[in-house]
Amino acid sequence: MTKQELQLALYTLQTRGQIKRFAKQIESEKSLLLLFQSLMEQYPYVDRKAALKKQIRMFLDRSQKAQIRKNPIFVDEAFQCENCGKSVPIGGVMIRDHCPFCLWGRHLDNVPGDRASTCGGMMEPQYFSSAGDTQWIHYSCTQCSHEFRVRAHPDDILEC
Repeated sequence: MTKQELQLALYTLQTRGQIKRFAKQIESEKSLLLLFQSLMEQYPYVDRKAALKKQIRMFLDRSQKAQIRKNPIFVDEAFQCENCGKSVPIGGVMIRDHCPFCLWGRHLDNVPGDRASTCGGMMEPQYFSSAGDTQWIHYSCTQCSHEFRVRAHPDDILEC
């Protein structure tokens, strides 16, 4: 295998599993490992002291790309809750995506903030969880069974 072929093989890796398996293959073949190390010398942003799979991710620049939402739409508007009928004010500091009184929302996102869902069903709060200082509300769509979680707002009444 040449450097160019190795580089092309690296660019075809799509998932973390593929990266992990390819890193193991590189580690198991001495000539491939030497070729990989030689290739990485051309990329100063790759930490050659890191684990091989991490070096591959650095080479592919996946860590930065993973942090970027593809189509964020930040809409913070007041609305009328379709579940309890109360007027819901804007979120202010945090974008409001659910009713603070009954906690119900609409299925507008596939990934929070993308506004890419075509379902439009009602999102029913299922349970709460916390991670550090962050409270999460876990939802299930009553129309399509999609499940995801959103951050709770400070003024949410967290009771199901």
